[in-house]
Amino acid sequence: MRVRRFKFFSASLRARRPVPSEVEGRRAWQSHLKRLLRFARNDGMVFCLILFSIIAFSGCATLKKGRLPKLIRGQKTKDIEETEETAKGMISCHRIYRNAYILWQACQEELIKKLGSNKKKDILLRERVIQNLERMQSCLLREKRDLFKGQIERFKELTEDLNTRRLNISQSRRLKRELYNQKRQIQREFSYKKMGGWIKPDK
Repeated sequence: MRVRRFKFFSASLRARRPVPSEVEGRRAWQSHLKRLLRFARNDGMVFCLILFSIIAFSGCATLKKGRLPKLIRGQKTKDIEETEETAKGMISCHRIYRNAYILWQACQEELIKKLGSNKKKDILLRERVIQNLERMQSCLLREKRDLFKGQIERFKELTEDLNTRRLNISQSRRLKRELYNQKRQIQREFSYKKMGGWIKPDK
């Protein structure tokens, strides 16, 4: 029994011993690691440059996969407008009008809400409102387009002082009230649902 147990134990030890090829692989890997560490110790700057290049290329790969940084709040509207203008020949007037209507509502509501707090932002929002109103107008048939032009002229007239001077509190309140009334009028008369039959057909 003792002989058998000893044979079994020695056989299990032989089985657990690493294969010569595995030992050679470990030794080769250890030698490569030692060379790399020696190179990093002697030429640290070159090593850092190589490491930086690897990180940079991996970063470019993530961008290729579509992992782009988020847009800041002030740029979203502009990016939507530019994308739409580029693809104008590819998308319908109905879609352009609907998107411009949504963007116009958002810009005019923000202008009413924050009017007078920041002059530069007031001017920027005024330009965005005019841009989207003009895009809406360009999608309408002639009869409604002429009527809609009056709304654009009315908005420009109401807000022309934003470019030249700073409004006081009473002027800001009055202008907010007038802009709100105009917004409600456009929503009643020129909403996408109302204008569905007056939008230019697709070519």
